Amino acid sequence: MNVRAAFAELVGVFGFVFIGVSSVVVAAMPNSTLGLFGVAVAHGLGIAVMASAVAPVSGGHLNPAVSIGAWMANKLSLVDTVGYLVGQVAGAVLAVATVGYAFGNAALSDVMFGTPEIAARLTTTQAVIVEGVLAMFLVLSVFGTCIDSKAPKTGALFVGLSVLMGVLAGGTLTGASMNPARYLGPAIYGGALGDWVVYVSGPILGAAVAVAIYLYIRRPDAGEQPAD
Repeated sequence: MNVRAAFAELVGVFGFVFIGVSSVVVAAMPNSTLGLFGVAVAHGLGIAVMASAVAPVSGGHLNPAVSIGAWMANKLSLVDTVGYLVGQVAGAVLAVATVGYAFGNAALSDVMFGTPEIAARLTTTQAVIVEGVLAMFLVLSVFGTCIDSKAPKTGALFVGLSVLMGVLAGGTLTGASMNPARYLGPAIYGGALGDWVVYVSGPILGAAVAVAIYLYIRRPDAGEQPAD
């Protein structure tokens, strides 16, 4: 197991979740003008900056769905995948605890510890689909701009934009987690794991679809033109 890479994932997720949950707390404060757009920008910038910071060591996954997708695509060993997942979830829990210390647990509990919530009008199946589709876009962007051998050096920026896009599109539906660690950190800290199936299975299913699409379009014969 690459312990340094797992630790890099812990640090990266810590930074991302700290910024993300802090933005949720600030948005809920009286007279705050942050709103959904501000929360989306905070999450997008958080993932872009932290992914860039740890990418040379771990690849900057910062998302269990991405790491599982990398394993599915044979780009990460099973042992390292487990290490990444442990680091990511641990980093998320530590981040929420730090937000609670900085803002006070009362302010944190007012926003359900930053735990994403499913809109009342959605069924569980609909919520899984929303999380899956948003995660599919995100994981596909990670593979195309970060993991692929032809990926640009600025790949993390586009991953951040994918997160921003996802929060704007699905924030009012499921909170647009797209990331099991982003859900599990606050949920574990706050002791509210009731929707874990949605926020774990949805992104992983989306990652599986993204990997299938990526592997298909990256086949050696994918660029061949049909004969006249």
